[in-house]
Amino acid sequence: MKTNFIKFVCCLTLLGAVATAPAQSSINGSLTTGANNSVNLTTLGTEDWAIWGYGSGGTSTSLAPDVSMAGGSGISSLTYLNPNSQPLRGLGQFALNYQFSWNNGNSVASASGARGGLQDNSGAGPGLGVGEGFSFTVPASTSEQVLDVFVDEHLGIGQFTAKLTDGTTYVNSAIPSGVNSPGEYTIDFAAATAGQTMTITWKETSYTSSYDNAAIYAVTLGTVPEPTTLALAGLGGLSLLLIRRRK
Repeated sequence: MKTNFIKFVCCLTLLGAVATAPAQSSINGSLTTGANNSVNLTTLGTEDWAIWGYGSGGTSTSLAPDVSMAGGSGISSLTYLNPNSQPLRGLGQFALNYQFSWNNGNSVASASGARGGLQDNSGAGPGLGVGEGFSFTVPASTSEQVLDVFVDEHLGIGQFTAKLTDGTTYVNSAIPSGVNSPGEYTIDFAAATAGQTMTITWKETSYTSSYDNAAIYAVTLGTVPEPTTLALAGLGGLSLLLIRRRK
C-alpha cells in the first residue's frame, strides 16, 4: 500500500513539472507531395478552415475565402504578392490536384468532391510568376496547433515560409518542379507567449518554363492535445489501477 502511494505522489510530481514547464516557441514542418482527392476540411480544421477559387463555378478570384468554417475566424484573407502586376485566376473550374469536402461551412454548408484553387494568371511570358504568390496569418498561442496548407507550383520552384512573431521560422522549397505539382505542408507550431501570430508565405522563386505560377487551394487550422491532458489521462488510468490493487 505504501509503495503504491509513493508511485501516485511521483506521478503527481511529474505532472506538475509538465504543467509548469516554461513555454518555448517552435515550428516543425513536413511536406506531402502528390494529389489528394479526399481532403476533409471539417476533420482537419477543428479551429478554422478556408478554401479559395471555389465560388462562381470555380472562377472566383476573391482573396477572402469563398467558404470557411461557420463561426471560425482564425485564418485571415489572403494577401496577393504581385510584383509583376499579373491578374488572378480561379482554379476550381479545372480538375486539378485536390478534391475537398466539408459539413460545417458558412456560405456553403456542405460539399463533397469540391474543387478550388487560386493562382496568378501569368500568361506566356517566361518568369512572370517569379515573386508572385500569397500570404496570410493565423493566431499562435502557447498551446500546440497544427496548420495544413494545400498548394501547388507550376513550371517553377515555390518557397513556403512559416514565421512566428518572435522570428522563429520554417522554410521549405522541396515541391518538385513540374506541371501543376501539388504539395501539402503540415506545420506544428506554438508560441512562447500568448497573443502571437504566424505568417505564412507561399511564392514562386524561380521558373523552368513559360506560364509559371504558384497556387494556393485551402488551409486548415487545428489543435494538438496538451501534454498535461495526456498526463491526466494516464494519471486517471493509474488511479484506477491503484484502486483495484487496494481492493
